[in-house]
Amino acid sequence: MSESGGQAGRWLRLAQQAQIRAVDFERSHGLTSAQFAVLAAVVSRPGSDQRSISDTTFLAPSMLPAIVNRLDRRELIVITRNPTDGRRVHLSPTSAAVALMYEIAPRVVAGNTDLLARLPAGRRDRFLAALRAVGLPGLVAPSSRHHIPSPDGLRPALEIPWGLGRMARSALRRHGRLWAAAIDSVTHLQWLALTALAQGNDMDQRVLGGEIDVDKATASVMVGRLAAHGLVAKSIDSWDRRRRVIKLTDRGRRLVLDLDDRARAVDEALLEPLAKSRRGDFVRDLRQLASGTLRG
Repeated sequence: MSESGGQAGRWLRLAQQAQIRAVDFERSHGLTSAQFAVLAAVVSRPGSDQRSISDTTFLAPSMLPAIVNRLDRRELIVITRNPTDGRRVHLSPTSAAVALMYEIAPRVVAGNTDLLARLPAGRRDRFLAALRAVGLPGLVAPSSRHHIPSPDGLRPALEIPWGLGRMARSALRRHGRLWAAAIDSVTHLQWLALTALAQGNDMDQRVLGGEIDVDKATASVMVGRLAAHGLVAKSIDSWDRRRRVIKLTDRGRRLVLDLDDRARAVDEALLEPLAKSRRGDFVRDLRQLASGTLRG
């Protein structure tokens, strides 16, 4: 079976995951990529409300309450209710938040720089311009830098570029909207699992998770949902009876064939802001960022 549709979205997602790993502060500072983005927005623009932060960071509005609550519990933000609209809150950073951002924001820039070094120097600026165009077609991008004040009044304030994370999120959010408008029977991640299984290789849950780069828990939930819809089935491996092999059902195989053209159309719509001559280069660059393998 030839490569299925949906691959541009796949490599975009994997490139974003590579960026998250490149600037990982979760183990050292207990701060996820999304939490960092929100905190950067709050430090840069104290008093912002959640809607403006969603617009600035390209995080889904539904994600914001949990992130804000987590930052509040860590005493990194102060929540103030709007006096004329009690449903609306404004967020301001604490001094601890400013000090934390002053410490780690330059390291985020360094991580993004190291990740981009996987591309030849002459392709980096073109890739960033293409990523911005894919994520924000025809729209004016928010400020490209955020401001971090001095935490002690002695060191200078910092002006830090937002970098890869925000641009990747904007492109992924647009891809999600395009996919949902075209295909409502499976999510993009479920589609990637189905098309991986369609290659005909025997896979257990661990191998399938590795193929689409999701953890064991996510793979387990996804396989369960696909099985509940009759798209995949598990069987005992004839060579190792402890191993459960996952295969497409006839219904799942028909779905892959039926949806492939629509998945390809989503790729085309995602890349439409780019000149046709640049689309292949852009996907190739996404693959290189995701894999770390430099080709060409």
